Amino acid sequence: MFKTALVTTTLLGLALCWPAAAQTSPDRAVKIITPPPAGSQPSPPSATEQPTLGSAPPVFTPDDDANPSGVTLEIAPGNEAQVGSRMSVKVATKREGYLVLVDVDAAGTLTQVYPNRLSLVSATAGDEQQNLLKPGRLKIIPEPTGKEAFEFVASPPTGLGMLVAILSDAPVLYVDLPDVPAAMAGQKNAAQYLVSQTRSLKILPAEDDKPIRDPKWSFAVKFYSIRP
Repeated sequence: MFKTALVTTTLLGLALCWPAAAQTSPDRAVKIITPPPAGSQPSPPSATEQPTLGSAPPVFTPDDDANPSGVTLEIAPGNEAQVGSRMSVKVATKREGYLVLVDVDAAGTLTQVYPNRLSLVSATAGDEQQNLLKPGRLKIIPEPTGKEAFEFVASPPTGLGMLVAILSDAPVLYVDLPDVPAAMAGQKNAAQYLVSQTRSLKILPAEDDKPIRDPKWSFAVKFYSIRP
């Protein structure tokens, strides 16, 4: 663990702790440059459909078209946690790709939790493959040892949130995605909304003479419940 002072920032339903020296805000590498596909924004559910505290987290299983790489996502120690408890995420894939992990809390607020500022600072400068995930290699976030010595801590708002593992076949470190509408948070269509929004992303090249890339995306989704 780092012995420097730790700063805790609320990340949706999770809190991420990292050394104060690691706080930087690099530009995002992916932006929305095309309109979302027609019908990609489902209507928010009615008030009677809203999740309630204590409800079992829903299960969302992307079809083969949404997960061609066979990405899997697990939350440890489980998908229910009490405020203040530590959590970790395990991700694996059947095909090589670049991993981005985002979290959506019970209010619909979206935050990218991996790669994050600490992992970017600890990586070798210019290493665009730092988040490359290969088949047969389990990725644990945060890593129990090594440079990425941050923690995920369950934190308010309480209720149902979701973690989404996004795998790109092209190098990418950041995704520029909107928050999920609050009325949709904790519902299966929140996952479909995020899948649709991600599919409208294209990768802007670092150099002007390189073409814009339209990556192939894969998704794994896990809902979780945070209680007081």
